[in-house]
Amino acid sequence: MLTLIAKLASDHTDHRIAEHLNALGLRTQTGKPWSYARVASMRRQHAIPTCCPVHTQGRQDRADGFMPAAAAARQLGVSLAAVRVWAHNGILGHDQRTASSKIWVRLTDADRVRLDGNADVTGLPTVAEVAAQTGTIRSAVWQRVRDGEFVAYRSARSRGLWEWRLGPRELRLNGDGAVS
Repeated sequence: MLTLIAKLASDHTDHRIAEHLNALGLRTQTGKPWSYARVASMRRQHAIPTCCPVHTQGRQDRADGFMPAAAAARQLGVSLAAVRVWAHNGILGHDQRTASSKIWVRLTDADRVRLDGNADVTGLPTVAEVAAQTGTIRSAVWQRVRDGEFVAYRSARSRGLWEWRLGPRELRLNGDGAVS
């Protein structure tokens, strides 16, 4: 068990390790399911380091490619609140141990291009247009973004304002920011 935890700790958080161990049907010595606290305790007792901490202060990146939301906000030139909303709406991939814990986000080069507001998204519908076309509410459309059906693109609307345009998951931006 210690060998498996040590191996997983090189690129997984303790809560993801617990999920993995439980999915394999493994239990603690006392027959209990694995939890974040139990994995963290085992790591501490046996001096197993983690490359994926859950606390964001003073950190830049984790081994699994996630970074603190505050670092992503600085790189994108937006507020921390915006990054949190974007993460919860599925615009950015994220990892969060509990609803009130720190948020880690994945920010790729493609995400930076997609979120800088300069992508050519001509012809892509807005969130409101997709909601109207499908007869649903905006929150249902955002759920489809979270589910991976759509990719959201930040698009300039007018004088410092922007809106979200949605494309199918297969849509990609080429090097000059045009949708292809």
